[in-house]
Parts: sequence; structure tokens; C-alpha cells
Amino acid sequence: MLRPYVEKVVGDYLGIAPGKLIVNDDGSIPITAGSADYTIRLVEGDPNVLQVYSVVLQEVEKSPELFEALNAINRDLFFTRLFWLDDKRVIAGIEMIPESADKEEIANACKSISWAADKYDTELHGKFGGKMARADEPQPPDGEKPVDV
Repeated sequence: MLRPYVEKVVGDYLGIAPGKLIVNDDGSIPITAGSADYTIRLVEGDPNVLQVYSVVLQEVEKSPELFEALNAINRDLFFTRLFWLDDKRVIAGIEMIPESADKEEIANACKSISWAADKYDTELHGKFGGKMARADEPQPPDGEKPVDV
């Protein structure tokens, strides 16, 4: 009952027609946002948990400087938290109870994770190395605007 609700809300948020949303075999929903990827996953249990998360960086070594940078980021963010896992990944994540999560709350979680992952993957990669999901799009020189052809 929850899974179809989550898929509908995410599809509506992304503007994807019913039946066109990509859903993996495990029920997770992969989404691309700029240079980052994020995933929405319903974990069924007691209680059920809806996770919205992104692998911000892979193959990044732990260090006091990395932890200080993550703490500084977390002090400035609402809802989203970034943390390092011992498999050398930096994760951005939000968790919520799906039964009480409305469309606005799920949309806010998606926006928050996509923004944080797309912003902080580049910053943290520049300081600590590791691998981003993909390179940032090149920015046009100052004063120039991209043109659709």
C-alpha cells in the first residue's frame, strides 16, 4: 500500500507520467540531479522508513579535516545530514516515517538531498578527493548565457 503511494508522489514531484518512473527491482527509485545521484527507498519494517539519500563521494579516506568539514556543513543544513561511512563513502541522507509523510514532505526531502549532493560533492571532492557520481557540467564564461538551439 505504501510503495504505490511513494511512487506516485515521487512521479508527480518529478513530472513523470504514471508508469514511466524508473523503479529498481528492490523498489528503490534512482534520480539524477546535476553531478549527483540520489535514491528514494522504502524500508519496510517496524516502523517503516522512507530514506532519501545520495552517495556524495566514494573512495574518500577519513580524516579529522573531513569530519570537521562534514560537521560544518551539517551545522548549516536543515533536514539533510552528511556523514562518512567506513566503506569510504560520504552520504547525504534524510529519513522519515512514510505513513505520515505527505507530498510536500517527500518533495522537500528530494529537493534538499538533490541540492546538497549536487553542491557538496564538488566542494568535498576538491578538498578531499574521492569519486563523484559524474563531473559537473561546464559553466559558460562570465556574462554569457547558454543558448538552446
